[in-house]
Amino acid sequence: MNRFLLLSLIIMPPLISSSKFRSALTHFTVLKRIGQYSLIRCVPVTGRGHQIRLHMKALGCPIVGDGIHGEGEADRMYLHAHELAISEQGGAIVCTSDVPAEFYRFIEEHE
Repeated sequence: MNRFLLLSLIIMPPLISSSKFRSALTHFTVLKRIGQYSLIRCVPVTGRGHQIRLHMKALGCPIVGDGIHGEGEADRMYLHAHELAISEQGGAIVCTSDVPAEFYRFIEEHE
């Protein structure tokens, strides 16, 4: 059984006890499995630098094309901000961006 289907959120406490490390929380859902790859929707609750990239690496599921925290053998990093919401007084600003065509090509090539 795939361990990613058993989890509904990741709680990543600091691996080293230090005041410069802070905990982070990311909700994620596996949308589709493509051979050895998975298409995953991640929703960071906290806003730490490299949060999604580090959580995926910690699970043993690094992001394809991430030359620093993951698998660097790809034409690009396959991480995309489909929706970004910024809270402000009286509401939120929500920006969306279509998933890049190369994501769909990658999926088709590996199905």
